Amino acid sequence: MDSDKFTVADGSGNTAIAGTLGVTGDTTVTGATVLNGGLTMDSDKFTVADGSGNTAIAGTLTTTGATVLNGGLTMDSDKFTVADDSGNTAIAGTLGCYW
Repeated sequence: MDSDKFTVADGSGNTAIAGTLGVTGDTTVTGATVLNGGLTMDSDKFTVADGSGNTAIAGTLTTTGATVLNGGLTMDSDKFTVADDSGNTAIAGTLGCYW
């Protein structure tokens, strides 16, 4: 192998791979995983942007248990907002009650 393309450090076992690593089949990672450069899964279905930390999810996000949203809540820019500091809620459009 080219000496600088694939290396395994003798003392630590740390591995460096230049280029693209292709894996077919299941992958198990034990311990911390650091991804510098963002993360994309299934093309555009799940993306974590490098730098900003913004996360995009295409489709439905389902949670079980409590969901903590520190920093406020905004939907469709200004259609439904909950202010972080006061809890004030703004709803654009009609609020319907059905009972």
